[in-house]
Amino acid sequence: MRHWLPRWEQHDRVQVNLSWLQQWYRTLDELLKHKQEIEQALYFKLRDLFSLQAELVFYDLTSAYFEGEGPSEMARYGYSRDGKPGNR
Repeated sequence: MRHWLPRWEQHDRVQVNLSWLQQWYRTLDELLKHKQEIEQALYFKLRDLFSLQAELVFYDLTSAYFEGEGPSEMARYGYSRDGKPGNR
């Protein structure tokens, strides 16, 4: 078995090898093309594995934040888990 070990490099606030980061982004671009099929396949696999009968599915938006202008009644300043307290 081959073990994968990251080669960290410091770049501003991020520690990563930039060529690897670009490769990861290209991989994510490929996965995004098949997002719906992947999500459905995972749902059906989990549903069958655990004999689920889902009536309601929740989507986690706890790290969501707004940038830019928008309806003021839809956004407010609050706790930022991602370290972006200046964003609504």
